Amino acid sequence: MTVGVSLLEINDLKTVFPSDIGPLRAVDGASFSVAAGERVGIVGESGSGKSVTALSIMGLIRTPPASVSGKVVFKGVDLLKVGSKQRQRVRGGQIGMIFQNPLNCLNPVMTIGHQIVETILAHEEIPKAEARDRAISLLQRVGIPDPSRSVDEYPHKFSGGMRQRVMIAMALSCQPDLLIADEPTTALDVTIQAQIVDLLMSICEEENTAVVFITHDLAILAGFAERVLVMYSGRIVEEGPVDTIYYGATHPYTWGLMTSITRLDESRQDRLSTISGNPPSAVFQPSGCPFHPRCRYAEEICPREIPALVVHKEDDHPSACHFAGALVPPARLRQVQQ
Repeated sequence: MTVGVSLLEINDLKTVFPSDIGPLRAVDGASFSVAAGERVGIVGESGSGKSVTALSIMGLIRTPPASVSGKVVFKGVDLLKVGSKQRQRVRGGQIGMIFQNPLNCLNPVMTIGHQIVETILAHEEIPKAEARDRAISLLQRVGIPDPSRSVDEYPHKFSGGMRQRVMIAMALSCQPDLLIADEPTTALDVTIQAQIVDLLMSICEEENTAVVFITHDLAILAGFAERVLVMYSGRIVEEGPVDTIYYGATHPYTWGLMTSITRLDESRQDRLSTISGNPPSAVFQPSGCPFHPRCRYAEEICPREIPALVVHKEDDHPSACHFAGALVPPARLRQVQQ
């Protein structure tokens, strides 16, 4: 796998939905980039803005009533400034997306082969028979048994893991440069999760396809991502190479995520650590640092000023915390870092 020049540049992305009680800021100034062939993970609690970020990149947010601003530059073109037809050519053709619930995304009254062929023909002018042959080849590649027969089956005939493989085949049908996987392992058992992750890894390495993997599961990203973005309240609050995030994180929110999961290399604990409180409302966001109401390290400056995502002199990677690099991690996390 070769990581190339920047493929996707997100700059100050904001996605706001209207509501009866005020504007709902689902994404509030997120900025990051993805290089060609790179595997990037985005992690955070539910409501942190991960999926809305993906939908905004794909142009699947209806505007109006919602508003999407900032820059989404893909291969040098700002997708927020192009017309709907040009964006449709990019969506599915150059950027593929795997949605988190394949049962709801697949049409129950159409065979899986028909749906894959339809995707191919929407972007390429090739004979239908050739598109069908490609669909069968894709099903074989993603591990669907007996693809020549399965291509004419309906979605309800497949298990959850097999349906997710069909979604991956559909996303790959036009050989995209970028693949966005929005929690592709949700509701799957751990064995199937590992198979899906291995499949995405092999695709990325063989085709040099960039992958943005959105998940709640830090353990999955540890074995897949090269770089991790931690998202909270619609913002990127920490980012860095996977080893840096897992062994040298400096943001208290990242610490909270890491200490709330079980580890195999330690004795059993009576109770896991938790992050106190709840994620902030997308309508009534706190002043200053959005994490300060839940942060045990908060000081007077935290509710007054929003920390920038920058590299602090005590740190070696960007972190949106006023005290990044100067705080002492929790004892359970220090064991990992040592």
